[in-house]
Amino acid sequence: MTVYTSRNRYLPNIRCSDGISPSLAIMKFQGYDCFQKTPSNKRDFSHNDTRVSYLKEIAIQVQKVNKSRYLDWFDHYQNTISQLGNINFYRYKTIWRFICGFAENPALETGITLHHLYGFPYIPGSSVKGLLHYMADKDLAEKFVHFSRRPASELIANLKELVEIAEHIICLFGSLCNADDRENKEPMTLFINHLHSKRQALTDLGEEGQSLLSRICWIDKSPTGGVLCCYDAVPAPDSFNETDDPVLQTDIFNPHYPEYYNSKGEKVPSDDQNPKPIHFLAVKPGTTFIFPFRLEQVRNDSEDDPFLQHRLEIIRSYVDMHSDIKRWLKKGLEEWGIGAKTASGYGYFEPVQEKS
Repeated sequence: MTVYTSRNRYLPNIRCSDGISPSLAIMKFQGYDCFQKTPSNKRDFSHNDTRVSYLKEIAIQVQKVNKSRYLDWFDHYQNTISQLGNINFYRYKTIWRFICGFAENPALETGITLHHLYGFPYIPGSSVKGLLHYMADKDLAEKFVHFSRRPASELIANLKELVEIAEHIICLFGSLCNADDRENKEPMTLFINHLHSKRQALTDLGEEGQSLLSRICWIDKSPTGGVLCCYDAVPAPDSFNETDDPVLQTDIFNPHYPEYYNSKGEKVPSDDQNPKPIHFLAVKPGTTFIFPFRLEQVRNDSEDDPFLQHRLEIIRSYVDMHSDIKRWLKKGLEEWGIGAKTASGYGYFEPVQEKS
């Protein structure tokens, strides 16, 4: 990535009056304290002094650009995806600060996901879908652990419910477990092994057992992608109304042992070291985001393929599809968070109460 540096610590080139893209400024223009060579003939690439003013200028620029342009963009975005049909919009607001794409700007050490033209913060649809998939897998893993403690006499009833949940997840997401989901991967593996271990027992149970076996076979060989489409979650249009209260705020984290980190562990992390504050941008608390979802229509042209036909039957009988998506989204945003630094309280949302 090409990074353009400034020789002037006051960064006149990104003043809001210039009207440059905020995303371009933060990704391609880095402000340093001193770009001239020092007496030791080395360039000083630190930006401890310039970083705060630099990030504040970015936040102001984002607010100014989108105060006049965001509503038109949002209306076009909403109308375009609405024309696809079967769209649902859910509104959630940040409880505390939120940041997505924290590692997107290695030159500045910290980053944030901003729209490539207008610079407003957003949550990629892939991140939203990953959260939903995680919550769905967690549902199945918890049910499996619970059912594994039940008596053997309830084998059929337990397996039916577990297989049904697994079928729903595959139809929505295309697979049982997100590839990056380490926490749920082990329970999912145990679940699949559990299904395989019951094959002989199901064979001995006649027609009902054979029906379950064919459904387990479908889970093993599920041949198609999911029907759930998650689009980018974007701020509500009124987020940019206030010029004096930008959506983006400067925040700080404070490594207390810089000598320990810089020496790669050779120095002890003692309390006599000077902390080095690192500033970054985050979305302010109380910012409302719109989460759009769409369920693709499944064509009825798979009569010659039993796997696709079974998929169609599952989708048609899945009456709780919308409520499950809404429940997973609510639980994920409220209890698990999304984006970076969730362990520090960032990235948690609450539903927006609709005005009557």
